[in-house]
Amino acid sequence: MGRARGRSPQPASGPLERRALGRGEGATLLAGEKMRKLLVVATLLGLVTLGTALVPPARAGASPPGDYMWVGRDEVALMEFMVSASTVVGVMYTETLEGSSPNAYLQSASLKFTGTDNGGDLTLYLGGRSAVPTFGSVDGGTLSLQFQQNGGALSTVTFYLSSVATYDRYLVRWNAAIGRANAAAAAVAAKAAAAAARKQQLLARLNETIEEVDSDLSSLSSPGELGDDEGDLANDVGDVSNDLGDVQNDMGNVANDLSNDDTQAQVCSDISSSYNDAASTAADAQSIVSDAQARVSGVGKDIQDVQQAMARAPGDYGAYWQAQHALPTYQPTSPIPPLKVALATGQSIIDGAVHQVNSYVTQANGIVAQAYRLVNAANKANHRGPAKAPPVIGHVTPALLGA
Repeated sequence: MGRARGRSPQPASGPLERRALGRGEGATLLAGEKMRKLLVVATLLGLVTLGTALVPPARAGASPPGDYMWVGRDEVALMEFMVSASTVVGVMYTETLEGSSPNAYLQSASLKFTGTDNGGDLTLYLGGRSAVPTFGSVDGGTLSLQFQQNGGALSTVTFYLSSVATYDRYLVRWNAAIGRANAAAAAVAAKAAAAAARKQQLLARLNETIEEVDSDLSSLSSPGELGDDEGDLANDVGDVSNDLGDVQNDMGNVANDLSNDDTQAQVCSDISSSYNDAASTAADAQSIVSDAQARVSGVGKDIQDVQQAMARAPGDYGAYWQAQHALPTYQPTSPIPPLKVALATGQSIIDGAVHQVNSYVTQANGIVAQAYRLVNAANKANHRGPAKAPPVIGHVTPALLGA
């Protein structure tokens, strides 16, 4: 744009047409809250210092009217105008910081204006004659404009004599600073995202190890169907007791034979039948052991589950400790018992299960012995031959039950 009075205004031409530093188009006014809105990225970059400390360019060799520049916290403006016969014609260019890092950018806008110059006192219509007039004055190296704020008060904004080249250099510096801030923020965001992803991986691994430890603890404290399996053995003891009832009925038959003076052959037959029923008590007693073994998914299988969990637990606990160490701030919602306690619990379950099986065996042996005592007594009383010893079922061990 020309600098001398009397030349035709050229508001849309000149070096400013080459600028491509901002993004977007649209009118903006240096008025109200726009001039004072909070700086988002510029504070991070030190652009406040850059803006407020900007030294107005040298005025040597320049004379108003011409190019006047204002620098705010997040906005910079250039008033480019000329006066001809007291008529003012010009363009106000603005670059406004928009967005926040890492996506901050400069929003470009331009606003044509006209007005009058009365000996340095200006009346400008920013945006056309229909706009509310803006009053100001030009005095050598300064251009002062009064803008109305939202509350109605007037605020004076001072522009300093400058040049298009200075304005463009300022924008280059500002864009470079914004670019650095965006890059730094993007790097921080990427680092934070990587850290968050890593934390999620560690949490996922920690949860896996907790599930494995919880599975071990469940097997150690209440393996399989131990309660149901022990109930089945109690039923076996009941069967042995029923067999004893059959033997007792047999003894009643022998007594009837004797009171009815039945033949010795009949007495002998009933005694022989009684021995068979006594042998059934022993057979049913033996089934306690066979039903408890692992091959039929009895108590022995439950013991195997506990033993396997005890074998896994040290490794699973080690993996859990390692995963927890990677997240030192993690606190479990419910405390996990120490490994020593967990293993002791498992051993206690095994010992208890073996003890319960042997308790049933002892009961069954007692019933079998009683059945044989009854038959042997009848056999002796009737001189039917030597007494028979009752079979004795041996106590079990975890190894026997695991067969």
